[in-house]
Amino acid sequence: EQGWTEKNVGENIRLPRISKAKGKTEALSEVELSAILTHLQQGMEGADKASFLKEDYTAYLQYGLFLTLATMGMRVSELIQLKKRDLVVCGDFYKLHLRLKGDVEHSPLIPKFLSNFILHFIKTCKPFLKDEEFIFTTFPLNNKSMDREYVTEIIAKLAKRCGVEKKISAHSLRATVASMLHKNGVPVGEIKDLLCHQSVVTTMMYIKKTDEEQESAALKNPIYKMIRK
Repeated sequence: EQGWTEKNVGENIRLPRISKAKGKTEALSEVELSAILTHLQQGMEGADKASFLKEDYTAYLQYGLFLTLATMGMRVSELIQLKKRDLVVCGDFYKLHLRLKGDVEHSPLIPKFLSNFILHFIKTCKPFLKDEEFIFTTFPLNNKSMDREYVTEIIAKLAKRCGVEKKISAHSLRATVASMLHKNGVPVGEIKDLLCHQSVVTTMMYIKKTDEEQESAALKNPIYKMIRK
């Protein structure tokens, strides 16, 4: 603007997108998360493995979908594309080979409780699953990938059934993972790498609400000492 150069050297700099509106990334509290997991575990434990009706498979499927999202913080689009070959051994652990937007590859290590469940899910529900077939499908013998809307609807119904009054979407579980890791002292850079954000600013937006109580000046106001009890 001042004419120092003919070329605008900043025209290709991308500014962080910061939305002040309340989006679909409101995180679940630990109490809410525990309530949903307990409900899902009870449903899975009540499944009849002898007959394995549709509702029994659904109990396993819903637990698997929710547990994976709530552990890894992955996007639904990545979850529904997971195939058996994407579960790769890496020493004492497994990795999930994910294909992200823009053909970016991301292969995070996963905790043993999750890899053990996925292996158990395959053995119990889909024993004939081939390497190139999807892990999570609406029916055991169906090799068609699920719709994102299907998973989103499951998460919303689970939240409502377990008394969660917030408007929760599948994407909320990404915020939940970020919040829980942040509360437990995991560096923001590591959280950014797990969620595969391009910018740490995006990660900070996810965990901002976690710090609200800690950073609130109003909650630190000593006026309560002056109030007659």
